Amino acid sequence: MTPVSEYARDDSDLEQLAPLVAWSFGGTAVSSLKWLQGMAPVSASARVLREGAVLRAGLCEIPMGQWFGGARVEVLGVAGVSVAPEARGKGLAKRLMIETLEQAYARRVALSTLYPATVTLYRSVGYELSGTRYRYSVQLARLPRWRSELELAPLGPLREAEAEALYGELAREQPGYLDRGGYIWNRVRGAEGEPARGVIVEGAHGAEGYLYVKQHNVSDGAHDLVLSDLVVNTAEAARRLLTFLADHRSTATRAHWCAGPVLPWLFEFPERTFDVTLSDYWMVRIVHAAAALEQRGYPKPLTAELDFEIEDSTLPDNGGRTIVRLADGHAAVQRGTGQGRIRIDIRGLAALYTGFATPALLGRSGLLTASAEDHALLGAAFGSGAPGLVDHF
Repeated sequence: MTPVSEYARDDSDLEQLAPLVAWSFGGTAVSSLKWLQGMAPVSASARVLREGAVLRAGLCEIPMGQWFGGARVEVLGVAGVSVAPEARGKGLAKRLMIETLEQAYARRVALSTLYPATVTLYRSVGYELSGTRYRYSVQLARLPRWRSELELAPLGPLREAEAEALYGELAREQPGYLDRGGYIWNRVRGAEGEPARGVIVEGAHGAEGYLYVKQHNVSDGAHDLVLSDLVVNTAEAARRLLTFLADHRSTATRAHWCAGPVLPWLFEFPERTFDVTLSDYWMVRIVHAAAALEQRGYPKPLTAELDFEIEDSTLPDNGGRTIVRLADGHAAVQRGTGQGRIRIDIRGLAALYTGFATPALLGRSGLLTASAEDHALLGAAFGSGAPGLVDHF
């Protein structure tokens, strides 16, 4: 019997999918079902591969956006790719991914982003490493403590809109940061378990920063502070929130948080007092090349023409010759024309698009063939900074 791919029909499908997710990622069926149910509506989030009445595989689709070049790009997040243990080795995950991408292409979705449990599977359908997520840790006893006139206040539901606005201002400037929807904000605020404590910094002209934090027990009588978000728009707000963390040194040991490779408030530290480790690479797939190239932002002073030959074996209609004309920070895309001076694999285009890899590096890896002049143009167009993510999904 040939498995059939479709969106989950109702909660009973999620109840079948939950044990597959739990087996794949080491959780429980109860916690996995709760996670799946948090991605409402069912009809637009969980895609399953069904063999008769039995689910053999599934994944979750998360519509969202990412910021590149100061512009929001439409993104389909993919998470929870799972296959029944007795059905592994049959190519079901790859088939499910291809059908997901084909339907996303038909809807002109620009990109797809995911955290890979295995790189090989996702590379085989056109994804490539395109950004990083780092984990920062600091001993609270080593954190500086600054005097500040700024006040702290609880960040409750009535002030959530202020926090979201502050995050939005920062995210536009950070390549790769998410344009968060309700699902991501629920994770930040800890809606799936113990709620996080929110703290907001008040200045003379309104909110200047905030954080969400939980306590995490590490041993009898000791705990750490785990931040799910920390955003500031002034140096003074950064100092105030760091002092807030330092003030917990009598009862807590360390603070931990995740962010991209460069912290906006890094320059407030007089010394390196924190440890940094690579937590994750994330991968991007250019689902609809024309939509992706049009939606991204570019340096406003740059006027140029990029003459691509895009190679995409999984989505053949996505490939071919493509002219991209850049002017005033925007791109006009013309398909099926040009000479194809810049030959690029769809995987290479993903790493170039986000700014993760330079043209020279992609050339050395065999994913890009172009002249030195075109290398320079590509670097000027896409080299917008080190792409990072705060959020896991």
